[in-house]
Order: sequence, then structure tokens, then C-alpha cells
Amino acid sequence: MKREMHPSVLSSRASTAVPTSQTSLCEESEKLGKDEEEWVEEWLVHKAEPESDDGKDVEDGEEGEDFPEVKREDADGFRLDFDQFLTRPRNFYQMAVQLLDFKGLDVYSVEPTRRGILHEWFHRYHPGVLDDDALWTFSFGETGGPRPLFKATLTAHSLKDRKFESEWCVTRRLAELSAIKVFREDPEVQQIAKLLPPSQKKIKDKASMKKEEKDALKARGIDSGMVHKELAQRVYMHFRDLGCRNAL
Repeated sequence: MKREMHPSVLSSRASTAVPTSQTSLCEESEKLGKDEEEWVEEWLVHKAEPESDDGKDVEDGEEGEDFPEVKREDADGFRLDFDQFLTRPRNFYQMAVQLLDFKGLDVYSVEPTRRGILHEWFHRYHPGVLDDDALWTFSFGETGGPRPLFKATLTAHSLKDRKFESEWCVTRRLAELSAIKVFREDPEVQQIAKLLPPSQKKIKDKASMKKEEKDALKARGIDSGMVHKELAQRVYMHFRDLGCRNAL
């Protein structure tokens, strides 16, 4: 089958819920004075609720779980074991095409936190890595003295260990938020964000199985959850050919 590059790219939309690049996180905290801790907590708590699509037959499990790695020596046998129990044919390339409306990430639509933009960006760019420390890490500098200032450095391991440094801030948490904001505003980060594959939840929803398929797998002692993730991985592997960006 001849594959054609899909031209659609979601345009980024600025969100009013997130400070603009002209606003300093530290400056905002100083204006708030004694309410600084309350302001920080508002940013650090991730409020996003899991998406749900009515009528979808989605496999039970943790929504944010990454696609598993299927060992090469086991892959062929594993696929032969479960393919015969799937009652409907699946065109994984076509399923990927149908999800292209959901490609790309608006970097201003998620909070500038570890659990916000860092988790969403890195896990869509480099799926299959469960340990966040393998994707990014933070280090901190401190001035010392009775009223020390802090600087945070975000190292993006998936981007050849590129570093994003914060300004000097009055707390470590504010310094961390400042470094994440520097990451969010970076041109390379934003360019990749526009071409990220759809979220893992969207892909898993598309790759869902019918109840009779799950029952048939269960009757043969095959984990339907692992099969579901493998089907989602087959869909995911087509996105690069369709113009998406990832680290694979």
C-alpha cells in the first residue's frame, strides 16, 4: 500500500491559564508576597482529569501507562498466539491516519509542571520509557546566606542532554517552574510539539477490543491487557511515516 504524508498540523493556541513568556514567575511571586506558597501549589497540583469517550470499549488499567516493549525473540510467537482470536480485521495504518486530527501538542494548554508539560511532551516524544529520570532530570544551584536564591537546570536527555536554566528565584520550586517555562518557550521544543503523535490514551481507545475478543484471549490464558497495548503499539509505529516527530 502506498503511504501518503498527511499535511494536517494542529496550530498552537495560547492559553490564558498559563503566564506568557513576558511574565517572570519570580516577579509574580514577589507581587503576591505572603500568598506565594498558595500560588506555587496552584501550579504544582496537576488538575487534568482523564479523558473519556462514551461508547468506547477501553481496556481497564492506568490511562497514562506507556506502551510495553515486546522482546524481539518473543514477538512473532506472541503475535501468532493472539491474532487468531481477534474477530475483526484491523488496518493499523488507516487507524493511525484517522487519529491525525489529534496529533500535535499545544504547549500552552497544559501546566508548566513536571506532571503537566514535561510528562505530556516527553512521553509522547519518547514512549515506552517508564522512568521519568531517563527522560529529564533537574539540578539546583544556591547562593547561600540567610536569604538564599535558587537556580534550576532542566536537562532533557531525549534532546541530546540539552539544558534549560531558570533565573534566580526565592525558592527551589519557583526555580523549577521557571526552568520548565524556559523549556516550554524553546523554538525546538515548540516545533517538535506541533508534530507529536496523538496521546497514548487516544491511540489505546482506537485500538480497543470487543468483549468477545477479550473473552477468547482470557479463555486461552492470554493477557488481554498486553494484547491491547501491542495493538496500540502497532498503530503508533505508523505515525512517523505520516509526518509526526518522535525519538524512535
